[in-house]
Amino acid sequence: MILQIADQIRSRFQSPPFLIGISGFGGSGKSTLARELAQQLESVETVSIDEFWLPDCNVLSEDWIVFDRDRLRQQVIIPAHQNQPITYQVFDWEQGKLGNLKQLPASNYLIIEGISVLHPDLCSYYGFTIWVDCPLELAQARGLNRGKTEYNIDESEIWINCWTPNDRAYFEKYRPDLKADYLYRN
Repeated sequence: MILQIADQIRSRFQSPPFLIGISGFGGSGKSTLARELAQQLESVETVSIDEFWLPDCNVLSEDWIVFDRDRLRQQVIIPAHQNQPITYQVFDWEQGKLGNLKQLPASNYLIIEGISVLHPDLCSYYGFTIWVDCPLELAQARGLNRGKTEYNIDESEIWINCWTPNDRAYFEKYRPDLKADYLYRN
């Protein structure tokens, strides 16, 4: 299936960097798909929406306001569209604030992955979009498990009371699955 997606992307490629948006619920497999897809395409850079986290914004929101999509657009997407160097400030999770600048090397493809990257205010910039189709309850269980096994933290409260309701509200409001170029069942 990854090979089929890569072939579809190649068929739409016009000029570098070709932007690919991958989104889905938290825990659905977006980052994994981005890594697997990057292995099938030549000259790929990946940016995660997690690098654009806004601290202290864990609130209920159908727009996922915890992610700074405006900064993503200004620092990554617009420069990519203008074929300019891409330098952006990364959220430092250990310090809980914006950290160092990161410069991306020139590439043929730029994958932007994460929750809400198929928001209507970003969709027009992508040459190809993918929605990782996974039941919300399964995605939540995977996300909770990842927190416990990879980071040794229990995020049950925030997943149940904020992130999963935000995923549901965002999905119901925008239906990114219906707008994506490809529905990746995971």
